Amino acid sequence: MSMWRVIWQSLLYHRRIHLSVVAGVAVAAAVLTGSLLVGASMRGSLKELTLRRLGDVDEMLVSQRFFEAASAIESLRAERSRVAGLIWLPGSTLETVSHSVEERVRRAADVQVLAGEELNRFWPEHPDVWPELDAGSIVINKALADDLGIDASTWSIESEIELTLRLPRFESLSSDSPLGEKEDLTMALPRLKLVAIVANEGPGRFSLQPSQLAPRNAFVARADLEALFEAEGKVNAIWLGDELTDVAPTTEETRAVSRVLRPSLSDYGILLTRSTIALPAENDQAEQMVGDAWYVSSDRMIIDGDLEADLSGALADYQPVPLLTYLANDIGLWTDSTTPPDGRDGVPFSMVTGVDFDESYDLRDVDGNLIGPLADDRIVLNEWTANDLGAKPGDRIRLTYFQPETTHGQTDETFADFELQAIASLTEPEQPYSRRGPARFTQLPTLANDPALTPEVPGVTDQESIENWDLPFPTADRLRDQDDDYWKFYRTTPKAFVALEAGQRLWGSRFGELTGFRLDATSVDAEVLESKILDVLHASEHRHGFEFMPIKRLGLQSASGTTPFDGLFLGLSLFVIVAALLLIVLLFRLGLERRLREVGTWLAIGFSKRRVSRLLVGEGMIVAVLGAALGTALGVLYAGLMVWGLQTWWVGAIRTPFLQLFVSPTALIIGFLGSMLVCGGTIAFTVARFRTGAVRDLLVGRLESGMGLVARPSRVRLIVALVA
Repeated sequence: MSMWRVIWQSLLYHRRIHLSVVAGVAVAAAVLTGSLLVGASMRGSLKELTLRRLGDVDEMLVSQRFFEAASAIESLRAERSRVAGLIWLPGSTLETVSHSVEERVRRAADVQVLAGEELNRFWPEHPDVWPELDAGSIVINKALADDLGIDASTWSIESEIELTLRLPRFESLSSDSPLGEKEDLTMALPRLKLVAIVANEGPGRFSLQPSQLAPRNAFVARADLEALFEAEGKVNAIWLGDELTDVAPTTEETRAVSRVLRPSLSDYGILLTRSTIALPAENDQAEQMVGDAWYVSSDRMIIDGDLEADLSGALADYQPVPLLTYLANDIGLWTDSTTPPDGRDGVPFSMVTGVDFDESYDLRDVDGNLIGPLADDRIVLNEWTANDLGAKPGDRIRLTYFQPETTHGQTDETFADFELQAIASLTEPEQPYSRRGPARFTQLPTLANDPALTPEVPGVTDQESIENWDLPFPTADRLRDQDDDYWKFYRTTPKAFVALEAGQRLWGSRFGELTGFRLDATSVDAEVLESKILDVLHASEHRHGFEFMPIKRLGLQSASGTTPFDGLFLGLSLFVIVAALLLIVLLFRLGLERRLREVGTWLAIGFSKRRVSRLLVGEGMIVAVLGAALGTALGVLYAGLMVWGLQTWWVGAIRTPFLQLFVSPTALIIGFLGSMLVCGGTIAFTVARFRTGAVRDLLVGRLESGMGLVARPSRVRLIVALVA
């Protein structure tokens, strides 16, 4: 008789005890497989949530500035099958409009506003989520409607509900800058008519945040936002996608599509302006040129560090003069016969420029002499300011100013003392600046007559009077008549100059350390200059806000997560698995103890202990395979029960019932093989404990002390194991 036939006959003869072992193995396999399936279901559900949230949106570009939409979108159409430009404004607020005193205003925060055409194309299963949006209309998703107390099931367009949308401003200066706006940081679109409430699916589900909770999304006409932000034909975001919904572009593919973009200087926020200082031609005299320069600056006043590095490289051939212009609250005179200035009795609110005087910028004093380089503790005043203070070279000058970064929104005023090295010559124009044009000179101006040394600051440099400055701190109580006269005749012309290093030490910040570059225009071709700057910026690794984010790839990676959900649920079920293994040991041991005489007989008729062990282990492995197969099937039911529990009884653990059952072949295979090997190993270990018994003892159904139990007490052990 072959060994397999012996095993088969033995399995049939001892089927009752083997079936009990199969049941024990099945319990262990079901718990193991079920835990793995719950982990796979968690990952699968998070992946499904990501795909529902993003649809076909693979990559997204978000800029802190508005940029021209048409050229950018056209250049990207060859790279992706789906391209859409949009205005995307997270962190907005939406509120209901009250029509009476008794009517309560409901408000929802953290609203995500989207405005663009053909957004539905990225969710093919939701092609007609809402009608075409007209000006003055709004669409919201159900999550936002719930927050506003609007019942989506009873709402209709005849309800004529009006909503007010409050949007974050696009400020040129950070609110952490002393010149940045601290209050009124929003803009409003009032009385928008609610025309549709969409489900929390498709665009109504879109969000960059990997959350199980539905976002609060609102959709308005792009034309409304373009008009509000004065950004006609511009967007601040682009969506890219392809038809393969569950496949994300690689890192290199995302980098490649970013390099396709060719933003303009205005898209980068770079200003290229020309300043000409000259005595105009009159009668028979030709125009007398004093200074002709190009200025490269930023629409945010300060040039950030990355942009400064790239611009420095692009302008290297033009011998650029770096500039840092800052607003001093007061320029005061300090002589030996006076007390130190208190920052309130000098020349108020003056531009001070940090610059290195050399052959590229040869400023001259009132006697016509070159001023030359400045030490860190030296300062130059222009002629108007020196006359106003009654200052002369050698006097001590105190600059009072705000620190370049606020502390918790509060400005911190401080001062720095300098020695007056020279007084820069300044020519008074015959006619002041006006809306129709610049100031007009009848006497030869100087290089100090250059308001372009100060970059554009909306609300300041574009005002007709210094009294109209739009600053986040009071100025009216300090202004004098002569200060407004200076503004009319000189505009933003700096009243003082310090060394660039000194200026950067005092006014450099995390926002940057330069406000611009000055280039001698005699060696500059404007088109070549612009092209050279753009070439450097396009090739730069910094990208300056024009880099696509791989949102789908990041979302899918986040869905896979670093948390081993299967290991977590396996750990929670470990007690059941260990109890099942102990039950297997006791059941199989009970079966062996009942077969001691049979084992002794095999040994007595010539079977070796090794062969007997192989027979017993073979039986055990077949039992383990059968139990593992049954348990794997039961594991699917166990996982389904766990998922159902997480959707109902324990929904608080996952916040929202998003979990679905995903039957992963990998989890089934691992569960089957793992339970078979663990349980089979447990059985093999149990068999090994019986190999040391003597044949004589086995023939009478007894093992040596400590090796086993006789048949009768084993029933007690079995009952205890089953109860456990």
